[in-house]
Amino acid sequence: MEGRSPLFLTTRWTLLEKAGEPEGGEALDELCRRYWGPVHAFFRRAGCRPADAEDLTQDFFRDFMARDGFTQARKERGRFRNFLLGCVRNHFANQRKAAMRQKRGGGIEFVPVEEGLDASAGLTPEEAFEKRWAEDVVDRALLRLKREWEGKPFEVLAPYLSGDRGAPPMLETAERLGFSLAATKSAVHRLRRRLGDLVRSEVAASSREEDGVAEELEHLLRLLSRS
Repeated sequence: MEGRSPLFLTTRWTLLEKAGEPEGGEALDELCRRYWGPVHAFFRRAGCRPADAEDLTQDFFRDFMARDGFTQARKERGRFRNFLLGCVRNHFANQRKAAMRQKRGGGIEFVPVEEGLDASAGLTPEEAFEKRWAEDVVDRALLRLKREWEGKPFEVLAPYLSGDRGAPPMLETAERLGFSLAATKSAVHRLRRRLGDLVRSEVAASSREEDGVAEELEHLLRLLSRS
């Protein structure tokens, strides 16, 4: 495993497990990067202005790491994502109480959740956290797939990854690439299958084996279907 990026850790040697090791600094950094977006989405949907949400997210991870939160998570039962979400709720509640005790809100201003949040309209802060997690998982998998297909017609075939709706006719794409229709269909099939493998790898990287990666994948698909 030496020399491998945390992005490519397997289910048996997850980021969460690696983060608890003495030399786990790189894995800790990667976990923070992976969950920065979901935590920020929670604070935005909870009514924080953009700059305040950025500050709260940074403060949350600083506090979480200072309390050795990742090691605590390893000892807890249940999914790490759920554990982290509970910590985010507590952090937000504590910050809000502190703000209410101060005349001018302690530098944090809470606004109606609808302001500037069209992409998350109708979601609770918890749902915004979960949705952003699902979107980030797929985005990371897509980025890895694009890198793997460097020098190949990824951009031309990418519209077929989410189904044929909105994509040009397959025959038209085959003619554009100079492929046979059968070869084009085969390439799309390989691309979709590889994307599925990479999504599974991304989910496994920040899950524990006992969490059940298959269940996490089902949950991810349900979240994306609501988008």
